[in-house]
Amino acid sequence: MFLADGKAIISFSKRATHHIEVSGPWSSLLGAIAMLLFAAMFSSIVLDHFDRRPNEHHYSRFAKWVARLALAALVLACLVGWQFEHIQWVKR
Repeated sequence: MFLADGKAIISFSKRATHHIEVSGPWSSLLGAIAMLLFAAMFSSIVLDHFDRRPNEHHYSRFAKWVARLALAALVLACLVGWQFEHIQWVKR
């Protein structure tokens, strides 16, 4: 992933000829929110591993709900990006 002309360009390999360009503020914001929520989910899994108290069900429930919210934000970011043509599949 790199930035060029105010757009985030996601490449799938070093020699890829197809890229995804993200230029919209709303899709970028929703994608960032989704990444933060996924980070919170993974943090709760790590904390559950090191927590010695018998409360795994709390961590599990939190991780499940946060994963659902993050997935919803990610899908919404993709839909908003495609709708307003902020996300484009580009062949270079």
